[in-house]
Amino acid sequence: MNGSPAPPSLRGDESALYRALAPRLIALLRRRVGGPEQTREDACSFAWVQLLRRQPERLHVLGWLYVVACREAWRLLERDSRCLALPNEDLEAHAGAVLAVAAHQAMLETRDALAALPERQRKLLFLSAAGYTYADLAVLDRSSLTAVGRHLRGARPALRAEGGEKR
Repeated sequence: MNGSPAPPSLRGDESALYRALAPRLIALLRRRVGGPEQTREDACSFAWVQLLRRQPERLHVLGWLYVVACREAWRLLERDSRCLALPNEDLEAHAGAVLAVAAHQAMLETRDALAALPERQRKLLFLSAAGYTYADLAVLDRSSLTAVGRHLRGARPALRAEGGEKR
């Protein structure tokens, strides 16, 4: 159990709402949001999924869907604007170089994040990554299981903050 509240149950009117409001929602989004049609459709799909997940009040549901879809469309357009557009024939030629640069950058960020950790945390993190259990680490570090856990919990967020470790 993760402690999060259970999602609200479906009200049974979702299919009828979709049939009635989907064409209006896409038309409203067409007037408000530029970019490709696919982006607007993706944003509308996202809004409908959020409706199923959150079950908002039905009084102003079209407005709620519209706001959710607009925000998602803008997020998608902003994300797409950061992507480097290459002609299709150039994608394969550049993919290897782009991946190599990204891998090298990630390696440098990880190295820097590890170097910034206190020596004890760095040592415990390396041993943990090598497969040692908390009990093994406690023996090697001559400390308690609680201390080992505290040091590892302190090291991992520092790495994530520096971009060195992914969840």
